[in-house]
Amino acid sequence: MTARSFAVVLVAALASGAAAEDCAENLLSGARIVATHGVLHPERIADGRLLPHGWSESLPDAVPMPAGSFVVWDLGVTRDIAALVMQASPTGRFRVLVSEDGASGRPIWEVGPIAAGGVVERGSADVRARARLLRLEALAPGRVVELRAFCASGEAFPPPAVVDSTLPRDASVESAERARAARAPLALLGGVALLALAPRLRRRPRIALAWLLSLAGLASWAQFGPLHAPLHAHDATHYFLGAKYAPELGHLELYRCIARAEQEAGRGAAVSALRVRDLDTYALRPGARFLEPGACRARFTPQRWQAFRTDVDALRGMLGDHGLRGVLRDHGYNATPPQTLWLSIVIGATPASPTALRLLAALDLLALAAVVLAFGWGFGPRAAALCALVIGCGAPWGYEWIGGSLGRFAWLALLALGLAAARRERFALCGAALAGAGLLRLWPFAFLGGLVAWATLRSLRAGRLLPAARSAALGAGLALLVGLGGSLVQLGPAAFRGFAEKMSAHREHVSVNQAGLPPLLSASAQRSLDALRAPELDDPDSLWRQSHRHAREAAAPVAWAIALVGAVLIGAAGWRRRGPVEAIALGGVPVWALLGLSSYDYAWLVALVPLCAARAPRAAALLLVVALSALLRHAFSFELEHALLNAALALLVPGVGLAAALRGWPKRRLGRT
Repeated sequence: MTARSFAVVLVAALASGAAAEDCAENLLSGARIVATHGVLHPERIADGRLLPHGWSESLPDAVPMPAGSFVVWDLGVTRDIAALVMQASPTGRFRVLVSEDGASGRPIWEVGPIAAGGVVERGSADVRARARLLRLEALAPGRVVELRAFCASGEAFPPPAVVDSTLPRDASVESAERARAARAPLALLGGVALLALAPRLRRRPRIALAWLLSLAGLASWAQFGPLHAPLHAHDATHYFLGAKYAPELGHLELYRCIARAEQEAGRGAAVSALRVRDLDTYALRPGARFLEPGACRARFTPQRWQAFRTDVDALRGMLGDHGLRGVLRDHGYNATPPQTLWLSIVIGATPASPTALRLLAALDLLALAAVVLAFGWGFGPRAAALCALVIGCGAPWGYEWIGGSLGRFAWLALLALGLAAARRERFALCGAALAGAGLLRLWPFAFLGGLVAWATLRSLRAGRLLPAARSAALGAGLALLVGLGGSLVQLGPAAFRGFAEKMSAHREHVSVNQAGLPPLLSASAQRSLDALRAPELDDPDSLWRQSHRHAREAAAPVAWAIALVGAVLIGAAGWRRRGPVEAIALGGVPVWALLGLSSYDYAWLVALVPLCAARAPRAAALLLVVALSALLRHAFSFELEHALLNAALALLVPGVGLAAALRGWPKRRLGRT
């Protein structure tokens, strides 16, 4: 039955009922969530937002519900429930139960899988239940866009929010979903071709196969159609405005100035109704506080303010009302001053438009192509193919996260260039590239630390400063001088002070999408996300964040101990006269051990490629983790996905590091006879 037919039946079935004034409203709208398990963002299930019929179920409005997960709403008082309508994925199996006291539940409706593409609407018009508590549970994995419950209806029922099934389907979203579904098979089949088939081929076919796999990996990241891939307007808004207007906005004024521009455009009332992130403290505050007259105009010249207003209006047109609300609740502009410098140079005076942002977003695809080419230059076609498969098939750094944004992978290109230059013994270039990667993201300085440790220990063992150490120091020093000096001249010291203040608040704000050892060690706090969510607070997850911070502090000694082991491995590489590539790549072990990086930063796993490319078991392990990440994205809830990913990383990163560091040691040193 189509959504339109269902709406007609629903109207006919309920037209004879007496229409109470409030019965055309969703009973769950505004109802308090009193219990939930295994569901991230359960409040979206009754937020009044529907997707067009047949649209992709992977969009953010569709909430994943793994088997066994549930959400319970308290209606406030005992209410009649006459009809239920759900928009959800066609593959899930869901059940609705009601209760008066919460001690027991009575099932009133169950829906199972149907043959359809994209989200569909299903419902029942003859529920005839009376309850105070309503529980939605998933019997089989699926995604829910919206659940609505009605006490009765009259001529106004069903509400106009029911989506007409004749609305066009989003072909680009469907194409992107198919591309993401191909990631795990590509990683597995590509691994078989690279590790099992290629060694049996002659030199030229083997090289051709490697470069073909490289192209396939890059195409996979771009969803097999970069010119048609969606623009990440949310992320691009932060990086476009934050870089272009850095002298006026700094790192703390972005949301306040967007709110002021919206007010001058006649949309101040809409901003006042929102909760907006205060970037000084990361607290969510009433939007009215961000509308103080003159709070932003004084920072701009009249011409720059008009350009800013024009850009905000253009970006708002791309975001829509809901998208702008999401922007103003995010965590601001977090780029380092050197990152801001190069982005501002590239953006220049370009006005915001979909065409301009797509062209700027294409720089990331070029950066990823540079990563693959750098590995090909430094380590050969086999390493380039393995690198491309890691980039193109890994879900944590996939296009759906930050593809279509601005300048997100420049640091990765510099990291790859540094590794390749070390392999080629171009140490000045190596030092400059690794320092540049650190300037753009800060934490990649750990890889430069690996180079420094290697050069220092090699020089100590030789009893003199080696030419390689001098060249690396010269290159790194020159990059730091240009990056920091250029930022000081162009942006001023205030840019560094503002960035330091922003990062101070940012470090205290734990995120659910972090990867590494700290999130793994605080897994008990991660599992308590649903239990600690408090919808009545301005920040519903604040109690969970506090619990998570305490858990990480308690587990810090373990993290530091493992980081120390990583440092020892780096030192061993230098002392045992191993090459600099190994020491640089092993810098990733302390990064994994100490930092809870955003999941998309784990694109740094390409640094493990030089340690894996020549060893089939290691390369297979790397590709298996990549394929697993792609499978987890669609099979589990967001929370469980990251827990399993962190567990896989716990085996991969230290495992590859130990295997590389211990290779070649005499057996007696390992306690063997």
